[in-house]
Amino acid sequence: MMKKDELQIVLVDWLDAMSDDNTWQDLKELQEQKLRPVTSVGYLIKEDKDSTILVSSFDEESQCGGGGVVIPNNCITKKLVLKGQFNVE
Repeated sequence: MMKKDELQIVLVDWLDAMSDDNTWQDLKELQEQKLRPVTSVGYLIKEDKDSTILVSSFDEESQCGGGGVVIPNNCITKKLVLKGQFNVE
């Protein structure tokens, strides 16, 4: 069982994929699009060699999380522990 006080709170900067709204796009315009920089902050639920999983809300009693995101580790540009091991709280 995960305990809220034992979870790290992290800030993760990462690059997200670009996607259109399923409309026709000029190919030249599409080629000029860049990856979108995103910042996510949340409870670190799981981290392995492939991905980092965060939730913005955590209910310890039900063991449920809200606002979850699974971030591919190869898209992460920076990770900072805001609360948890080796940090002043």
